[in-house]
Amino acid sequence: MKIKTLASVLAVATLTSACGMMMKVPMTTEELRQGVLEGNGKPTEVYSVSKPFNDVSKNLSDKANQCLSVKIKSTTTMSNGGEIIKYITYKPSVNVKKNYVEIALQVKEEGAFTLVKPDMPNDGMFIVLADIKSSGKSNTNLDLYYAKMGIFNPYEKIVTALKGWADGSIRGCPDLANG
Repeated sequence: MKIKTLASVLAVATLTSACGMMMKVPMTTEELRQGVLEGNGKPTEVYSVSKPFNDVSKNLSDKANQCLSVKIKSTTTMSNGGEIIKYITYKPSVNVKKNYVEIALQVKEEGAFTLVKPDMPNDGMFIVLADIKSSGKSNTNLDLYYAKMGIFNPYEKIVTALKGWADGSIRGCPDLANG
């Protein structure tokens, strides 16, 4: 797991906390999927690539485990010279299902002023979910589920990375420490 330091509180984690106060925290990937479907009637986004399912699912699984397992130390200096320290941990999971591969990302905050709900999963709330499905011999679809706030997408770096890993346009990892 990588550890990175922030100069200020990560905007994504702050928004995630705010969202946690306003909605039921998804305890499972199915709850995240259903919550998005109930609100939108469809996935947040569907992304199609002209690559075979096995290639796309393997690359996404490898990159998710390599790049999205991150722990960030966030330090905010107060006017009196004191500091507020918070740790934000991202944890990916890859699950091979009967007809698709599911990649999920959880986020957990620990430290000062952290929202902790009694129904929060141990590894944090589910924030992004990708269902990778074959769409013919050499085509693959990603059904992406995540919360959008108007035109603002707090998970844009993660979603962009998933799509780029799927189509081969991105090889590196997103910088989750600089939101």
